[in-house]
Amino acid sequence: MSDHAYLSCSGAHRWIACPGSARLEAQFPRTESPYAAEGTTAHALLESALLLGDSSAEASIELVEGATPEMAETLQPVIDWISGWLAEHPGAELFLERKVNPGQALGREDLWGTADVLGIAREQGELLIGDLKYGAGRAVEVEGNIQLQLYALGALALAGPEIERVTLAILQPRAVHAAGPVRVTTLSRVDLGVFGEEIKAAAARTEVEGAPLIAGEHCTFCRASGSCSALAEHSLALAREMFRAVDPPLSPERIGRLLQQADIVRSWLKALEAEALRLAREGTAIPGFKLANRRGHRAWINPEAALARLSETYAVDSDLLAPRALISPAQVEKVVKRETKQKVDLSELVRVPELGPRLVPDGTPGGDAFEEALELFEGLEL
Repeated sequence: MSDHAYLSCSGAHRWIACPGSARLEAQFPRTESPYAAEGTTAHALLESALLLGDSSAEASIELVEGATPEMAETLQPVIDWISGWLAEHPGAELFLERKVNPGQALGREDLWGTADVLGIAREQGELLIGDLKYGAGRAVEVEGNIQLQLYALGALALAGPEIERVTLAILQPRAVHAAGPVRVTTLSRVDLGVFGEEIKAAAARTEVEGAPLIAGEHCTFCRASGSCSALAEHSLALAREMFRAVDPPLSPERIGRLLQQADIVRSWLKALEAEALRLAREGTAIPGFKLANRRGHRAWINPEAALARLSETYAVDSDLLAPRALISPAQVEKVVKRETKQKVDLSELVRVPELGPRLVPDGTPGGDAFEEALELFEGLEL
């Protein structure tokens, strides 16, 4: 079994709305953003705190790489809620990061996922499915949440026939929501059976030859969004609508509609740029564009040594260069020029970090990333 399902639980809202996305997404690699990495750390801290048994996130900070006191404080309400559920269900079993297989109930081998929190209270006939969302952006709703229902469907096979009802919980401590950081809803076993039949039919539609690509809000986070013709057509149609001639001033209603449409167009353009960059880095030419290396601002190699050298060489009061910490190289140049009328030489004191390539229009000043990389290997015998 692969690490990732062809039909994922987390992406079910997308392949249900856009049957063709499952096959298209499978062609693109999975990547992890800094936000996803932060979420992984938060998941690890939650798991560690609950496994310790003292229900304190702060006590687990040193056990989880990258965890911070702020993260622990943020997660504590979630931990308290889970601990409260366990206290209300004596004898309940708690599983964390547990793989569940809803596909088994539907006769499929390509549909599974990992439940962040799984509680089984057989004596009370209740199942708990909790999903931690550490993002601070859009609040996730629990009502009608397909991902959680799929986890529940898979967990029923583990829990056994004693389970009559399922509690679904979105655990999102950083997003603002009227219902608070923990949103809960309850379904019956019968409800999940009806849901399962609907999912079974939706999954079958992804296998149809030429399954349609249908663009919409579900395109967010789709790995294929940068090369999807349906999303491109949809976004361009929205853009034409946004920029069609109107009599000024715009009404508040139209401004609202335009802002809603802008999110889709903006995310598509971002995905398009990311896909073009990926192709270019793999060696595929993008007509009209080239790869150019990005460079960051100059940074001190050793701030303490640089401050000592600058103060000694240019006889400038160190308080002017480092009121609290050494000021930036650009600011140092201004201070030294103002105080001494000299041009400062920082060549041995600073570095310019490489930020990786970016795609820029042909003719943009700056070296070609491929050519610069090739120069590094000139004269080497391989």
